[in-house]
Amino acid sequence: MNIRIRIVVIIMALCTLLAISGCAFFGQLLSPAFTPTPASTPTPTAIAGIQTPITVDGAGLLIVMATNDPALYESGAFAIQTQPGETVLHVEAQTVSGNIDLGTFAQGVYLTDENGNKCPLVSYGNEKPFWEFMVPKTSKSFTLHLPDGQTIKLDSILKMIP
Repeated sequence: MNIRIRIVVIIMALCTLLAISGCAFFGQLLSPAFTPTPASTPTPTAIAGIQTPITVDGAGLLIVMATNDPALYESGAFAIQTQPGETVLHVEAQTVSGNIDLGTFAQGVYLTDENGNKCPLVSYGNEKPFWEFMVPKTSKSFTLHLPDGQTIKLDSILKMIP
């Protein structure tokens, strides 16, 4: 009987030890220290002039395209000739409200690249708002500067063709 008592005592001690360590383990898992904190999702900010209209000279304006696609400037009566190392960036807009005098407006529009280089305006639309700028082929990022001082970073809609 002495052996039975010892076995029972050992089994009870092992059960007690497992119960205590198990409670401690599960207690840690359930404690606030182990409760995962949900990650905060930043609220996206709309890009003024691209995703939301901006007001320029009383007209609502959205930039809808920025590309160097040669099909847009190498054909037609007013084909634009480029020099080696240059391409033409075509920036197209849409008026969503009001009217804009495109000729007057074009006089104050300019483009800069990521290095701050001012890219010359070579053409603009008379009936439809678009502007074409001579840009270095190596440039990867552009900002459109409007006559009233507003700027629009074009990277989110920029499509450069090598």
